[in-house]
Amino acid sequence: MLEIREIKACERYFLDEMLREAAYFPDPSKKLEKLAELHPVLSTYFDSFGREGEFALVVVTADGLGGAAWTRRFSNEFSSHGFVDDDTPELGIAIKEELRNQGIGTRLMTRIIGELSAAGFRQVSLSVDKRNPAVRLYQRLGFQVHSEGENFYTMIKHIEPPL
Repeated sequence: MLEIREIKACERYFLDEMLREAAYFPDPSKKLEKLAELHPVLSTYFDSFGREGEFALVVVTADGLGGAAWTRRFSNEFSSHGFVDDDTPELGIAIKEELRNQGIGTRLMTRIIGELSAAGFRQVSLSVDKRNPAVRLYQRLGFQVHSEGENFYTMIKHIEPPL
């Protein structure tokens, strides 16, 4: 059994867990150390979450919550590597390791992009480490490199309006 649905208020803690899971580090042994350094920045991802253009979906399996996708709108005042402009939500996604490579990420991203389309958004962005295998998933879903830094891409997907 697998269900994709909107996150419940009592499950918001899971977004924080998934944000940390989404952080990609080529050397997994350094992940906890690096996350501790990034904590002040990461906490801003969900402060006052739920504004226009901010959605969160979760994957529910027989064993509980297994992944999440969320969108966040940033501004020039606080922007991340995935920031394009004030009108473009930035997408984040994470799937628990044991559930990866089963098409769940594709389903989750397709669903959240549909939510953005229904809400009238015409593009979505994300940031990904160049070495992260997820780059291929994003390209397959129509994301294109918008800009790049030393170790990351900012990618954009143009969204078709609903029929």
